[in-house]
Amino acid sequence: MFTTFTSPIYRTLFKICFALYIIFSLVLVARSSYVAIDHQRHFVLFDDAMISMRYAHNLVLGNGLVWNMGEHIEGFTNPLMVFIMAGAIAVFGTNYSMLFIQLLGVVCLALNVYLVKNIVTSLLKPEDRSDFILFISLLLTMAWYPVIYWSVFGMETGFLTTLVLFIISLSLKPIRHGKIYSGLALLLSLVYLTRPEGALFIAIFYAFRAIQRYKEKNGILATVVEAIITALPIIGYQLFRLYFYHLSYPNTYILKATGMPLEDRLKNGIGFFSPFITRISLFIIPVVLFFFVYIWEFGTSFTNKLKNLFIDQYKYITMFTLCFGAYAAYQIWAGGDPWPPFWRMTVPYTILFFIAFILSIVKLKKSFHLREDLFLAFASVIVTSLLVLIPFDYHYDFMRLEPYQTRNNKENIDTSLVINELTTPNATISSFWAGTIPYLTERYSLDPLGKTDAYIATLAPDLSGALSNPRGMYSIPGHNKYDLNYTYIEKKPDVIVYLAFNNHYCSWASQNLEEWCSKNYKLVTYKGVKLLLRNDSKNVYWDKITS
Repeated sequence: MFTTFTSPIYRTLFKICFALYIIFSLVLVARSSYVAIDHQRHFVLFDDAMISMRYAHNLVLGNGLVWNMGEHIEGFTNPLMVFIMAGAIAVFGTNYSMLFIQLLGVVCLALNVYLVKNIVTSLLKPEDRSDFILFISLLLTMAWYPVIYWSVFGMETGFLTTLVLFIISLSLKPIRHGKIYSGLALLLSLVYLTRPEGALFIAIFYAFRAIQRYKEKNGILATVVEAIITALPIIGYQLFRLYFYHLSYPNTYILKATGMPLEDRLKNGIGFFSPFITRISLFIIPVVLFFFVYIWEFGTSFTNKLKNLFIDQYKYITMFTLCFGAYAAYQIWAGGDPWPPFWRMTVPYTILFFIAFILSIVKLKKSFHLREDLFLAFASVIVTSLLVLIPFDYHYDFMRLEPYQTRNNKENIDTSLVINELTTPNATISSFWAGTIPYLTERYSLDPLGKTDAYIATLAPDLSGALSNPRGMYSIPGHNKYDLNYTYIEKKPDVIVYLAFNNHYCSWASQNLEEWCSKNYKLVTYKGVKLLLRNDSKNVYWDKITS
């Protein structure tokens, strides 16, 4: 990787940046761990990743892919990551398996840099390659904080980024006529098994692959066979899903993508995504300009231009741009995401878009006959724009050198330890944090927001604006369906994890059951942790509280 640079200055500069990149990632891993009230160091992932860890843990224990024993509800959308987590738990145990997942994320981050280097050097002609172009390509990869965040915090997004880049890197190798690349086809199936919306990437990839191979003898046939190989593991998991969960899609799809009118979903999605477009607008403009200039410049017939854009010279600019556009549209269609500005769905394809940007500015340099100094200034200003914006968007993480949500996780670890100390294993708990607390307590758990509850997932979403955020969303997918009468009054959990919403507990958005909870639950503080314990519960060690 280092020897790719011809200039000692760029080689040294890259070594420094890469070292800081890995050190920063490892510091975030360390800072996300916590010495809890039991005086032991605990490692923990993003709370949604911890939901997957609970499924993985139950699988290791022989209970199947379930969140609560006996309930076949698919509350995850990342089966491949769940299987990886299960392997980690089987080898390293419930605590250190999370450290393994985090370190695996750091390895993926390092691989991303290597893979982007391979892709950029493969796609640029020898005369267009320069230390500057390669350096800014790798700098953009390392500077894109969302991929660092999701990788370090154990979400499948980090692994997916590496998988997508690896597939693109492999696909750049010369294709032998009529050869079936079964390994590549199987890797593509893993994209879907990592995230089901990976089907978009698979479809775009095979569309370009079919166009690329249509003149080969048996080229289309080979592509069709590859697509069938890709489909087999997907079909296999789908059959398992139908058999085990009795649905053709996960519960999280019902929760997030149903019940909300398309118009509201699009408004919400645009509100979520427009800040992201603003932040990378300086990258979008050159890519759009490339297509405009190339289509309208003289000297080549329109047919040949289309051929270059979809088959030959510039097909990867088109492909990467289409991938990014498809996932941007998908994110908007889905109604946004709970965690701006981490842009979870588009992370892998944003890096592909950065590569499209690099290829576009190289072409624009030729089209406009830019002097080298003007080209360097033009590219530097755009790259610097991202470097300047990132510390503002992620100031929480950078100022404290700890990932967003870390402090919540630390509270959840202590809460879990207190629940384990104050209740029997038969206790039922309800927590809006559906990952860390259920995983660490191993008790029957209720999820008020419905990721693992089939009834709540089918409710109408709250579109009142009670769940708005300052970034333009008035309803948050995955958090806008709830029924506290069902979760609290009907289910009567032994423990309700204290969470204040608008200064009220037993509340969420437009529902407030604080008065009911105050009559039926005792609010206790034990070792600094607040809990609501049901007054008549036989699964609470009341003597520990009163002693």
